[in-house]
Amino acid sequence: MKRLILSRGPEIDIQKCTRIAGGNKFELVLIAAQRARELRRQNPNERNNYTVESLLDLQANNLDPQEMLTKRINHVNKSTKKVDKAPRKKVL
Repeated sequence: MKRLILSRGPEIDIQKCTRIAGGNKFELVLIAAQRARELRRQNPNERNNYTVESLLDLQANNLDPQEMLTKRINHVNKSTKKVDKAPRKKVL
């Protein structure tokens, strides 16, 4: 039997996190990034490794992957509103 190689140290199993995220590594990255942003907003003065913390939360099933993806989609939709590109007047 082939030995399972853990990445990012012995505490994070990326393969397990990928399975929890739906089997897609791209979605895993989106979920972990969204959770890391939330953690950074909650603790702005701390200098932690929020990416590792978000992966640990996902691995421990403390997160709902679909909820994180929904939050990501809502955030992207809000930030892509059209900007008025009318010519600016010169100010003297």
